[in-house]
Amino acid sequence: MNQTAGWLLPAIAGLVYALGATILKIAITRGGGPWRAAFLSNLLLAVVMQGFWFRYQGESFDWWQAGWPILAGFTFFLGQVATFQALQSGHVSVATPLLGSKVLWITVMSAVVLRQPVPVEWWAGALLALIGIGILGYQPRSRRTLDQAQLPTIFWSLASAVLFAATDLTVQEASTLMPPDAFLPILFASQGLFSLIMTRFFRSPLRLIPRDAWPWLLVGAALIAAQGICMAIALTWFGKAAEINIIYNTRGLWSVVLAICVGRWLGLGEADLQGKIMVTRVLGAGLLLAAIWVVV
Repeated sequence: MNQTAGWLLPAIAGLVYALGATILKIAITRGGGPWRAAFLSNLLLAVVMQGFWFRYQGESFDWWQAGWPILAGFTFFLGQVATFQALQSGHVSVATPLLGSKVLWITVMSAVVLRQPVPVEWWAGALLALIGIGILGYQPRSRRTLDQAQLPTIFWSLASAVLFAATDLTVQEASTLMPPDAFLPILFASQGLFSLIMTRFFRSPLRLIPRDAWPWLLVGAALIAAQGICMAIALTWFGKAAEINIIYNTRGLWSVVLAICVGRWLGLGEADLQGKIMVTRVLGAGLLLAAIWVVV
C-alpha cells in the first residue's frame, strides 16, 4: 500500500465513523439498544472480513501466532462494547472527540511496553488533552443536574480509547508475524464470536426491535463496520498506528459539525443545546486534535 492510500483510508474512516455514530445514536434512542447495535456491527465486520481469505496466497506461517489476532479481536470486542455504552449514555459530540484520545494512549503504551523514550512534546500533548476533556465535560450550573449523564459518557469513551489503543498496537506489532490476508479474517472472526456474549444482555430479541429503529440501526451498523474495515486495512498493510490515528481523529470534529448542522433535522437532543455549550465542545474537540498533533 502506498503512502497516499495509507492516509486516505483513515481520513475516510473518520468521516464515516462520525456519520455512523450519529445514526446509531438515533437507532438507540428509538429502541435499537446499544448491545444489539454493537452486535449487528460486529457481525457485519466478521462476515465481510472473511472475504480476505480469497486473497490469501497460501503463504506459510506458524498457526500458534493466531493467538495475536484472537487477542486483538477480544480487545476490539471490549472496545466496541465501551463505545456503544458511551453513545447510549450521552451525546455523540462529547463521546467522539474523547474517543480520539486513543492516539495518546497509543503513545503512552508505546513508551511503557515498547520502552520508547518519552519526549517533552508527549507530556505537553497530554496536558492539552486533559484540558480538552475538561472543556468537553463542562456544563453551566443551570444544566449540571440535567446533563450529569455526560460523566458516564466520558468514562466509557476513555475506556474505549484505551481498549482500541491496545488493539491497534497489537495489530501493528503482530500483523507482521503472519500474512495480512490471514491476520484480518482471524481477528474479526474472533471478535464476532466474542460478540455472541452480547446476546445475553439483549432486553428483547432482535425481532422485537421497533420497526422505525431498523433502518437507522442497519445503516449505522454498516457504516461503523465500513470504517472498521478501512482502519484495519490501513493498520495491517501500512502500519504507523500513531500517524494513522492522527488523521482518523478528525472524526471528533466531524461529530461536532454533524451535531450542529443536522442534529435538529435528525432529531438529536444535543441540537437543542445552548450555543455556548456547542462552542465549548468545538473548542474541546479542537484542543484534543491539537494535543494529538503535538504528540506525534
